[in-house]
Amino acid sequence: MVKVTMEKWIKTLPPEYQEAYLNNWAHNYALEGTADQYEFSSSITFADTTCRDGEQQPGIVFTPEQKVDIVRTIADAGIPLIEIGYPGVSVEEERACKMIKENAPKALCFVMARANQHDIDAALRSDAKILDLFTSCSEFHIRKKLGMTPEENIDSYLKMLDYACDHDMGIVFGMEDISRSHIDYYVKIIKTVHDRAGKHWMGTGISDTVGIFNPKSAVWFYRQVSSRLPGISLGMHFHNDILMRLA
Repeated sequence: MVKVTMEKWIKTLPPEYQEAYLNNWAHNYALEGTADQYEFSSSITFADTTCRDGEQQPGIVFTPEQKVDIVRTIADAGIPLIEIGYPGVSVEEERACKMIKENAPKALCFVMARANQHDIDAALRSDAKILDLFTSCSEFHIRKKLGMTPEENIDSYLKMLDYACDHDMGIVFGMEDISRSHIDYYVKIIKTVHDRAGKHWMGTGISDTVGIFNPKSAVWFYRQVSSRLPGISLGMHFHNDILMRLA
């Protein structure tokens, strides 16, 4: 197999995307990192995201009643953690999350929210007690999507984290585009948020938002960051863009 270098790979990208990699705002660990072995923990906990991520496929929309049935079925199957929705999206989604909370009590349910007051308030109105409060992690996302610097992103997140904690919400720290982020920044923001959240901290993970990881680079990245985050458990969240589900 011919080895593809970062330099050659970047040249295959459209010019508007080359800037992010040339400036080290985004990373491709399939080329930068390697892993030769697969070793898994003897204890793995699954969290289901069907009611939120499942609707990201075009043409898939669940009614609130369907979401209640889905969560009940998943909980009955023994999945202990379920992300039930994204209340900040719409009044209907807010209502669905509230219905699930009231009618599917077997699982530990949580909702997603961007790090802004609008989304947090919507989560509160849905009676959520646990919040997957997220921001961006790669410098590319931070600069181009949020219009911030990496340090401004941390400061902005901490303000909204304080707001959520003041309302006694449990915090799952979510981030987009971790698979293209700078490892030093990922470790720094995790430690900062973990310390600030204190008793409200309920976990975090590694998300491959745009399907950049392959099996080897995913293992390599996990090992790199977990060794620098002692005592902090990390989940893994993949998308099926490059058939990771089948790997």
